[in-house]
Amino acid sequence: MTAEVAIMNKQAIALAADSAVTIRDDKGQKIFTSASKIFTLSKYHPVGVMVYGNADIMGVPWETVIKAYRSQLDEKEFATIDKYAQDFISYLTDETLLFSEIEEEQYVINQVCGCFRLVLNKILHKLSRELDLEGKLTETQVNKIIDQTVRDNHDIWENSDLLPHAPPDLIDNLRTKYEEIIQEVKEHFYANVSDVASDHLTEIALNHLVKDSERVSYPLTSGVVIAGFGTNDVFPVLKAFLIEGRVCGFMKYKHQEEKSDEIDIENDASITPFGQDDMINTFITGVHPNYLLTLVNDLRELLTSYPEVLVDSIDKFSPREKDEWKLKLAPISEEMCSEYIARLRDHNTAFSTDSILRVVRVLPKDELAAMAESLINLTSFKRRVSMEEETVGGPIDVAVISKGDGFIWIKRKHYFERDLNQQFFANYYR
Repeated sequence: MTAEVAIMNKQAIALAADSAVTIRDDKGQKIFTSASKIFTLSKYHPVGVMVYGNADIMGVPWETVIKAYRSQLDEKEFATIDKYAQDFISYLTDETLLFSEIEEEQYVINQVCGCFRLVLNKILHKLSRELDLEGKLTETQVNKIIDQTVRDNHDIWENSDLLPHAPPDLIDNLRTKYEEIIQEVKEHFYANVSDVASDHLTEIALNHLVKDSERVSYPLTSGVVIAGFGTNDVFPVLKAFLIEGRVCGFMKYKHQEEKSDEIDIENDASITPFGQDDMINTFITGVHPNYLLTLVNDLRELLTSYPEVLVDSIDKFSPREKDEWKLKLAPISEEMCSEYIARLRDHNTAFSTDSILRVVRVLPKDELAAMAESLINLTSFKRRVSMEEETVGGPIDVAVISKGDGFIWIKRKHYFERDLNQQFFANYYR
């Protein structure tokens, strides 16, 4: 896991990231605190990139991929950060040296395994819950639960949208090329299921490779943040993406519009956290996200159930009159609840978020960097003094990108001694 942040005003953008990386396998996990997560996307122009989530793409480290792209980019420049992002995605889509057919096939296997494992875990959870209630289950009951769970997951994916850059015949092409592999993986996870469930599982796997579902997350997804200035960008711009991998010439990625941002005359400051963002959001909003969510949910439940409790307590009403009053009061209660929650959020924005952004908009470049580093330190400190795993930690890399000065490292760790490796720095711009 990781914690990263981008802080922007009209002058510059500061990027900061911790160095922790978690390695997991079937026997456990190990946390290292030496990973690099911030890179220059161009050696010559003011563009940087941060990565979080999965440290690899299709088995290739992101550091290798980014530096290979940077090498072929050379001195080429683009008018906007959006063009840089599009060119980087195109490189990932078209590159054959880094991602061969073997890697693509392994990516499909990994994705399908993960997909089937998610469905299997849901089945086991439902079976366990029913077993606690019933004491024991017949084979018919077990099969019914399996079929229903598979069908529910199938419906989720069928109702999900095809990613906008996916060709319409992509699922058919995947079926032709990888149906045998999907069948082999399916037999490993599901030895005995009905024909209908088996067909649904195949469709789930195919949809999982090319569709986006807000209700399904997957651990092999990487976050990629491209930030800085194109030649025509007067103020800093940030573009955020979630990227999984490539199959049949299709790169599965999603533009995170809610995380992407750009500075202009009106929007003159922003703070955008990535990865483990709970402590940064707490600092920005003045309240922990989980506490606010609990407060909102409990308040909504309280206010929406109150009319029913109130009406039921009035003895002079007949059952019919009670039902009529409940119908009348329900929308009023819902509206009052929504208005109060909106006022609560507006209060947070006015007295916490806006007051911080008023300062951010005038911070000089060195103070932007100091603030970014402090926010990552805050997240790391919280993990260290609580019983949570220390999945954020290690040296913090900090960079500032401005239109005039370009990409400037404020803090950067090296795995080697600088004085012993002068050839590295001599060769960097060669």
